[in-house]
Amino acid sequence: MKHPYPYEPADTSIWIHNWGDAALHPIEIPLPPCPDDITKIPNYGLPPEEQFFRYTEMPQSLRELDKLIRAKKKSRNDKTFDKITDEDRWAELLGNPIRYRREMLWIQREIKRCRAGYWWFSKGKPTYMNGWCYKTLNYWPVGNDAKNNRHGLPFYNRRLRDWFLAIEYAYTTTDIPRKHRVVYFDKGQIKYQYFNNAVDCTEFADVIGGVAEEGTWILKGERRAFYGVNNPKHRRTLATFGSMSIADSIVSQQRERFGGVQSKNLDSAMRAYSDKFIKPWQSLPFWLRPIHDGMDTPKSGLNYQFPGSKKGRRTDIEPLNGWFTPESGKESAFDGDKLHVVVQDELWKENLADVVQRINIIKPAMATGAGSNIIGLMIGISTVGEFDGGGRRFQQFAQGSHWEDRDANGQTTTGMMNLFFPAYYCLENYVDKYGDPVIDDPPAPVEGIDGRMIGIGAKTFIKNRIDDMTKKKQWRDLNKFVLDHPMEWQDLFRKNVSESSYNVNDIQDRISYLRSLKGTDKPWHRYRLDWIGGVRFGKVVAVPDPNGLHIGSYLPPTGKQNRVQYSHLYEMNGPAPEVIGNFYAGLDPFRLNRDEQSGGGGSDQGLTIYYRFDPILDGDRERKDWVSDDMVWAYLGRPETTDDAHEEALKACILFGALLFGENNIPDFDRNFKEWGYGGYLLHLKDPETGKVKVLSGITNVGNVGERLFLHFGNFLTHNTDRCKIPEVLEDALNVGHHSYMTDHDLFTASCLAYYAGTHLEVLSQRYDMADTAEGEDYTWMEML
Repeated sequence: MKHPYPYEPADTSIWIHNWGDAALHPIEIPLPPCPDDITKIPNYGLPPEEQFFRYTEMPQSLRELDKLIRAKKKSRNDKTFDKITDEDRWAELLGNPIRYRREMLWIQREIKRCRAGYWWFSKGKPTYMNGWCYKTLNYWPVGNDAKNNRHGLPFYNRRLRDWFLAIEYAYTTTDIPRKHRVVYFDKGQIKYQYFNNAVDCTEFADVIGGVAEEGTWILKGERRAFYGVNNPKHRRTLATFGSMSIADSIVSQQRERFGGVQSKNLDSAMRAYSDKFIKPWQSLPFWLRPIHDGMDTPKSGLNYQFPGSKKGRRTDIEPLNGWFTPESGKESAFDGDKLHVVVQDELWKENLADVVQRINIIKPAMATGAGSNIIGLMIGISTVGEFDGGGRRFQQFAQGSHWEDRDANGQTTTGMMNLFFPAYYCLENYVDKYGDPVIDDPPAPVEGIDGRMIGIGAKTFIKNRIDDMTKKKQWRDLNKFVLDHPMEWQDLFRKNVSESSYNVNDIQDRISYLRSLKGTDKPWHRYRLDWIGGVRFGKVVAVPDPNGLHIGSYLPPTGKQNRVQYSHLYEMNGPAPEVIGNFYAGLDPFRLNRDEQSGGGGSDQGLTIYYRFDPILDGDRERKDWVSDDMVWAYLGRPETTDDAHEEALKACILFGALLFGENNIPDFDRNFKEWGYGGYLLHLKDPETGKVKVLSGITNVGNVGERLFLHFGNFLTHNTDRCKIPEVLEDALNVGHHSYMTDHDLFTASCLAYYAGTHLEVLSQRYDMADTAEGEDYTWMEML
């Protein structure tokens, strides 16, 4: 059958994570080949503008089947005529094979589509959805009630189709990406060896005499790569309904398949099971419902077994002997069970259970051979809670679930694969009648999937909401809105804040961006500081350590580290003249609570180092590329003793040649630095009443001092938020909100002190007057400034 329309060829794959989000690696998902005879594909022959998804219509004879069976029962005086069972329906069809030949062929076709998938023409192109998607759209009600919809079924949209394809990809793929390879000759042939890290790649290249290359190459493994997906989502995406539909397909299509659902607690799991599994399951046509235990509304779980009254009866049909059940959120709820599918609903909301431990307990039930042969599917879905709740756990888990970051066995650290769709991609009410997303403003209004007209794009709508809340400084509402409607991966890492004098949205955006980075893309690293050779009060080395308490985005060149000058006259060490004046450390010192001796705790010690603008390094660069004029080092820790805490601060000062400006309400750090012979690293202020330089270094946080420091640090945030590379510095600035809360934010206080010391001209000028102290002491080495 010929047609006059310019149809396009079918896609051979789809891409996810390809919308320009730097934090996510694009993933190509192959599609099955298009049928050779496209004339048999639904919507063929229609103009492209009339080719949109249409629900499958059930034959009238099947729609009226129950009515016919009821009439036959009445004629036989069968007292059960008011209750039609699946067994009655199959008996009618199989008992009249000639009469129902077409209906049986139709049922077989539908079962095949629900398993193998479905092709249709959409806007002039053959388009594919997998079986899970087809079944959900046509047979799994979600409660919709609008134009162009029937029976409460979901509206088709491209995001839903891509989501089902991505879940199936995670369930089946053996793909193993490798970022590094060595090209070499062996017996006259070009060969390749692939690696998942640069160190091994370089070492092999050196040994074999090959060339190391960096890129992305997809290898085929022998076994499945993932247990499932970690799917942070925006509101109202039907992810829970879709996950339950998938779970039903897995447990109902083969023998002895077992599954379940967990949520943040048992009540939540029961609601998800009742509303989004059992209610849709009850609406399934009988040919999609295997033999089950006969309960119309199974409350504690669905069992694919004979009803009690039928057990022992001879039959040619055997039950599947599988089950699907809700469980509590406890870590051990499924411990010991064999599982083929589990839905983790609201995974990253505030949760009393350790969800990471829960997942680790479940994984052995979904694999054999110590996890080498994965047989189950885990679908983790959730909007992400505030960072101080479930969001922090999500961040840690997500960092180990990136598709491209694999171990030598081809698995991610968690065994899961991150799956993310931005909120603007098929946002509800922003999907056209073909199911395609209306992302940007259309040149003219377009008809939506629900029949309403769409005049602006989803991005514009979301941006308008964000701009309005930002203008009104409704920070809590803004934070929740962005978490519920993330437009980028980094939006999932936002921290909650109720009030702040700073620009919360800019700080949030920068924190989210920094937290979204991974591996070598991160501009900061964790360190520990060691005395070289174990010689205390000698030279210091920064040792990379993922568990280190020091966080750095910059280290001085080796030749400018540990540059110490000793004054024989005054028996005191300080920074050497070639490094002094570049780095300024702020210290909110470690202190003990009054009840420390009886088991109480103390505060953390906060230390930051500010790198004053360096015209030699950054004078010819654009501001966005500057290294200096930034907080380049941070430490937040709680050592066992105050001496240990102050020693960590001294190490950092020696390494950088940093001058220390501390909060001296508790002056132990001042005493320690001087007793250890390093008083030359301390900054002193003038007494405004006497004009003398104070013997005690640092500043006392009394009166309006905290407010002055707070306001002055606002200058740093105004000019440097988009350049700051240490997220902890920004997070504490975000959390403090108001200067009256500085006591509880040690890293923020340290940052204020460092920036004040490095930029406040009055403090700088007083360094020249250190000879004129209240005690008549003469810090001659300071004159080298």
